[in-house]
Amino acid sequence: LPMDTVASLSGFSSTRQFHRAFAQHYHIKPAQCRLSSNRPGPARLRLSYRPPFDAPAMLGFWRQRAVPGLEWSDPNAQGGEAFTRILSLDLPQGLSHGWVRVQFDAPAHQVGVQFSEHWWPHLSPLLERLRWALDLDADPLALEAVLQADFAHSTGDRVPGAWHGFELAVRAVLGQQ
Repeated sequence: LPMDTVASLSGFSSTRQFHRAFAQHYHIKPAQCRLSSNRPGPARLRLSYRPPFDAPAMLGFWRQRAVPGLEWSDPNAQGGEAFTRILSLDLPQGLSHGWVRVQFDAPAHQVGVQFSEHWWPHLSPLLERLRWALDLDADPLALEAVLQADFAHSTGDRVPGAWHGFELAVRAVLGQQ
């Protein structure tokens, strides 16, 4: 669909307003999204986060709790450790299965994300799940101001979420959390 049609169907009064809101929310331009979806291979994008972020601790948390065949870590990936996960998204059309791979780029304060290309139309629920699982929306400086007295060595720590609510419950019962 042309961008002006997408903007109109999304409830925006102008294409410019749509582009601004899209870029602000996803940290990429709509054209980049469209270009990426026409390329063969995995879909790619980058998500920003507020520093500090203890990425090795987050990756260590996921690595230690990895379920064989469902999630795995690649400590020797080009560019640093990467974590890959098979994931299901519960969409209005039903379950959609695919994979997602994350790799932190600490100097840029970003997470490189690769995912099954058929998830482009479902970018919003996928990004919501990623941001929650990796705790990317936390404000670490505000948290540190409150917690520093009791947790002096926790700078950059984040609270890993779960990829799915049911999984969180099962892991808690099994004692993996």
